[in-house]
Amino acid sequence: MIAALVFLVLLAGPANAHGTLPGGSGFQAGALHPLAATEHLLALAAAGLMLGRVGGRAMPVGLGALLAGLGAGMVAAPVPGLAPSVILSLSMLCGLALALGRGLPAVVAVPALLPLGWAIAADTDLPATEGWPAAAGLAVAAGLVLLNLAALSQAVAGRWPLVPRVAGSWVFAVALLVLALQAAPGRLAALP
Repeated sequence: MIAALVFLVLLAGPANAHGTLPGGSGFQAGALHPLAATEHLLALAAAGLMLGRVGGRAMPVGLGALLAGLGAGMVAAPVPGLAPSVILSLSMLCGLALALGRGLPAVVAVPALLPLGWAIAADTDLPATEGWPAAAGLAVAAGLVLLNLAALSQAVAGRWPLVPRVAGSWVFAVALLVLALQAAPGRLAALP
């Protein structure tokens, strides 16, 4: 299973760039970006659900790790094709852990938010002219999605413990399908 996941990550090619939405600039463009990119929203949902499962003091530390990763990704040179694979792989890891009902320990879940933040920021193709307002918008939107889903996961898990497991299995399945589709983009068109 792990070998297949590593194979898909290494096989995946560069994703098609997703730009800013028409009419948005600066803060708006940054804030809408993680909500408009499917793999970013999926990863933030998986990380939020996982962070809610960990709970406690890990939530503010996890938010700090995500924000630090976002900052590092905004100032670092992007690595074409790598960021979507990292994003989807981390989504699959969180989804699988949730689906198994074990969750990731805080010592693993919280540091995983650092490369996730880097990958989300490195995968943005916001123009350099957008600058720090776009980075602030990206940080605010990503942080809000993460914390809201963490709080929702924490609240739901107490009453309906099966719900986070089902959500985790869906996150894993969707991330695996997107990763597989990125690995074979030309083959999909050849299907009858």
